[in-house]
Amino acid sequence: GDKRGLYREVLQLAAEALRSTTEAAKEGAAGCPADEKLRRFVQVHLRRMLGVERDNWIHRLISREMADPTPALDTLVDHGLRPRLEYVSSIVADILGCPPQDPRVLRSVISVQTQAAAYLPNAIGARIGLKAKLTAAEIDEVARHIAEFSLGGIRALGRTAEISPGTEAES
Repeated sequence: GDKRGLYREVLQLAAEALRSTTEAAKEGAAGCPADEKLRRFVQVHLRRMLGVERDNWIHRLISREMADPTPALDTLVDHGLRPRLEYVSSIVADILGCPPQDPRVLRSVISVQTQAAAYLPNAIGARIGLKAKLTAAEIDEVARHIAEFSLGGIRALGRTAEISPGTEAES
């Protein structure tokens, strides 16, 4: 009916696309161990985000909503981002051997997501030498790097106990 309604519809489409990517990753990794689930999630996510049929418009919307939230943000979070967060959190919690509520889980999920987002075409990436458009083979290479780098970090976190808020680690 109006500009705000159109924007809500666009955010709903973005949420559906995010959910579709998460579901495709789940289906592709059904029955796999947690490490392989994470690898497949990263690969599906990057292929959709950076591939020929790019979903990167979604990430521009997310950035816009992060900087200047509208009432439609809840749709994006509840229907697109939260299901992804829950799925990837379950994988990370499985690798860490802890409950999904452990603070290391969310931190790890955010780390995986932000590594992927760094490859979206942007002015800073262009200036530091990241290609604006990657081939399918390059996307898969980046996906392997992000997955293995993340798995190494997550495993390292699994060897340490979470430090309670308000305490400091001993040097």
